[in-house]
Amino acid sequence: MSLRLKLLLLGLATFVLPWAGCQYVREMESVLRRGEEQALQAMAKAVAASLQGREELLYRGGVGPGALSPFDLQPLPLSGAPFLDGYADDWPDRPDAWRTFSRGNDRLRVLTGVHERMLFVLLDVKDARLVFDAPGGGFLDPQSFGDRIWLGFTDTYGFERQVFLASLGPGTVRARRIEELEFGRREVVDEPRIEGAWQPTNEGYRVELRVPLSMVGERFGVLIDDRDERGAEPESFGSPAPENLATRGRRGPAAPGPGDISPKSRPPGSERRVQNP
Repeated sequence: MSLRLKLLLLGLATFVLPWAGCQYVREMESVLRRGEEQALQAMAKAVAASLQGREELLYRGGVGPGALSPFDLQPLPLSGAPFLDGYADDWPDRPDAWRTFSRGNDRLRVLTGVHERMLFVLLDVKDARLVFDAPGGGFLDPQSFGDRIWLGFTDTYGFERQVFLASLGPGTVRARRIEELEFGRREVVDEPRIEGAWQPTNEGYRVELRVPLSMVGERFGVLIDDRDERGAEPESFGSPAPENLATRGRRGPAAPGPGDISPKSRPPGSERRVQNP
């Protein structure tokens, strides 16, 4: 064999060896990937088998789907945060997701959603006569009370908490809580973490709220104090118990439904402005 032929064969071998090595690496990668997929599938099947029939492990801090009581709320997962203006046009069109409470001709409808670490609440109230608080009357003066909204919930430690929303007119609204002081005195304290907007409608009013999930434990509910005139005794209805505001409803995990559940996108600058009272 001539020297030229030997050099040619050596050159060919130099080209073939890297290609063969690359093929070997690809085959090994494919084998390892298949092995990892099989291991993950086996682990997933084992976890699914251990959780079968045990919804309390799947839905910690809430109630699982299929086990809702009339007082429970089932939030929708939202891909974007609704703009807090008191209107419902950027909420999902999901009639089945509303919870309804009524008393006589009055009605409260509640829709909840979760985005990131916030619970969003949309209230639609049918009320023949909307009554706002009297200006300058004070939040502890019964003669100045108008329609009020109470939020009852347990905190992350399981303790019952209550805040209320009252307004002098349409616009932004912030929650407040009543603190018991010594010698039987009481004080109203702002709760700036819970805020929203209150807007009248043709049938009553609508309120849109944002509540940090870090404040809310397993239970959450809404109650309406409806008054036909300022200072009157309220007609109360909703999910918390009217006599002591004890929360009877639970907050379920965010549950997706059929169709697009994300809020409708708005062109820049198209948001409604909320008028302050």
